[in-house]
Amino acid sequence: MQRVKKYKRKNRYVNILLRLAAVLYLCVGISATFTGKTNAFFSSSMTLTGTIQAGTWETEDSGNEEKEVWDKSSLKFVSAQYDGNEIFAIIKNIGSDMKENGLYEIYFREKGNPKQGTVTTKILTFKPLKKGEEIKLSFTPDKTGNYMFKAYQPKGHPGTSELWSEAISVNLAKKKAESIDEQVEPEKQDETVSRETKIKEPVREEKSEPPKNEQISQTDVEKEKDLNTSEVQEENIIKKDTPSEEIENTEK
Repeated sequence: MQRVKKYKRKNRYVNILLRLAAVLYLCVGISATFTGKTNAFFSSSMTLTGTIQAGTWETEDSGNEEKEVWDKSSLKFVSAQYDGNEIFAIIKNIGSDMKENGLYEIYFREKGNPKQGTVTTKILTFKPLKKGEEIKLSFTPDKTGNYMFKAYQPKGHPGTSELWSEAISVNLAKKKAESIDEQVEPEKQDETVSRETKIKEPVREEKSEPPKNEQISQTDVEKEKDLNTSEVQEENIIKKDTPSEEIENTEK
């Protein structure tokens, strides 16, 4: 037991000495790095030339960006209305000039919001609009219900890709009734005009001609009057031609 204790004491001293030596070695090494010389050197060249080429990878987004370049145009619906025959919407370009044709569709629903309805037409087109230009889109409805225009923004537009007009309600039954009334009104006007013409027609006076016998008697009387007047005129002429003395003798 005593031998073991002595051996342990000797080992303790040895361990302590080794630790002290290690600490001293570390301190010397650290101090050498601060005070020693470095391996840095200076170069006389001012610039370095060279190229580094990295790899290129194609993605789906990069291909679409090259194809869909935005022309900086932007569309907006101004108004929508039904004039009794057609539905129409006015669309305006509030951006730069368009480079491609515009696209639009028409949605229909008998009741409710047409956005949730069905498409009544194929995709239609309109000409490219200049900055601030407007165009009227029209369609002839064939059903009673609610309609709405849907247009598409130009390719590459940063905002929403589609825009909607206001809902347009159409009542074809009312239109038919109005057309029937319009047909009846001219007929009534014709009847009133015919009645007025009948009232305004002047009453023709029937002149009663005298009988032939009376006509003959009247002509005879007129002839006698003419004879008498002619005789009187002849007597007056004779008196003027004859002297006054002869006239007195004749009278005596």
